[in-house]
Amino acid sequence: MRPILVLALVIVAIAALIFGVMRLLPESPAATETPTTTTAAGSVAPAKPPLSGSSLDGGGTENPDRTVQTPTEANPGRKLDPSAIVGYDNVFSGLVRNPQGRGVSGAEVTISTANTSNLFFVNEKFDTSKDVTQRTDSEGRFAFRNVEPRDRYRITIKHPEYTRYEDTSIPIGDSGTFQEPPITLTQGATLAGTVRDEGGNAVNDATIYLDGMIFQGSTYVPPDRMTGKTDREGRFTMVNVPKGQRIMTVMAQGYGTITINGLVFDREEALTRDVTLKVGEMICGRVVDDQGQGVVEARVTALGFSSTQQSARGDAVTDAKGDFCLENLTPGPYNVMAVAKGFRAERNTRVETGTSNVTLEMVREPNVSGQVVDAATNAPITAFTVRLRFYYGPGLPTAPSEISQSFNSPTGEFTLEGVSQSEWVVEGQAPGYSPSFSNNF
Repeated sequence: MRPILVLALVIVAIAALIFGVMRLLPESPAATETPTTTTAAGSVAPAKPPLSGSSLDGGGTENPDRTVQTPTEANPGRKLDPSAIVGYDNVFSGLVRNPQGRGVSGAEVTISTANTSNLFFVNEKFDTSKDVTQRTDSEGRFAFRNVEPRDRYRITIKHPEYTRYEDTSIPIGDSGTFQEPPITLTQGATLAGTVRDEGGNAVNDATIYLDGMIFQGSTYVPPDRMTGKTDREGRFTMVNVPKGQRIMTVMAQGYGTITINGLVFDREEALTRDVTLKVGEMICGRVVDDQGQGVVEARVTALGFSSTQQSARGDAVTDAKGDFCLENLTPGPYNVMAVAKGFRAERNTRVETGTSNVTLEMVREPNVSGQVVDAATNAPITAFTVRLRFYYGPGLPTAPSEISQSFNSPTGEFTLEGVSQSEWVVEGQAPGYSPSFSNNF
């Protein structure tokens, strides 16, 4: 056998021996890596320090309205983190404590992607379908594992003994431990008062809502809503009201609903607000198009103002004939308006309560029709999505609108109904093709 071949065999044998010995040795503990976050400028900055053992020291600036999350002792029946199946090797954890520094157990902690973008529209309804909720353990700790990496999440914490907490999280990467600074829950303000009718009689079982200003006039239940009820003497008390400006709505069966604006809670204090309700009246009528046909599912709103801080409001939706009836309105004049997809209102109508023959006229918006084809062959694309984009002029970027629809059309033709007056561009998208745009119109 040639010496070179013998030498090669010896080297292979030695390598195999070393490999086998290494497999028998115990693995050394992995070095602990400190997670890092990237700044907006692209430089790497150290992440917030993790909590040590059972220490309650926070480090950094505390936000008294801030809350922390739950350890992964996920409660039975609670929604589990859907991103766990993706396999991100990370943990997002933290501590929820009270003003005395002790952990708050049983606090409901939710992380959400809703309301985390830099662009926010008033009354925009956020998608909360991907929210993940846990409860803090006996030490007030939480830990969400396998979390989808994001620059920030919205953290909401609820506990019956403290005010609702809401804020954004630190950035979360795809691997490592990301420690939210300790969140301290506080006990907020108290709102109390009495609800009576014009004769001075107590109104029992009246409902009181406290909503944040940002959700004023929304068509859905505000996520920060607080609800209270009056007792037999018409008295109510609402505790742990968070700081900020609130809108108070009071309603009771048979009475007109009133709204009180400008309630400001800036510290842990006790506010008193008494309310007088008037017997409710109605405004009824019909919403029609320019052909006299009833507009179905139009939202009709009546707004009345009695002072700078107190107002009245009523909402209703038209039936299959376009008819509506606004009930429980505080007596007085109202501006009544209608909103419906594909229509625009020509004007608002001033109406007194007790009127039953109101007619609200709307004009049907035009449709936009076209065809989507293959640029190379001119053959129709049969499955596609089109979206209208606002056009602002040559050389300026367009902006997407909410008008978007998917089509399955053998001829590639589409129609978007009820397009409001503006200057538009149509964007077309289809699998296997790059997005394309029409000329402006």
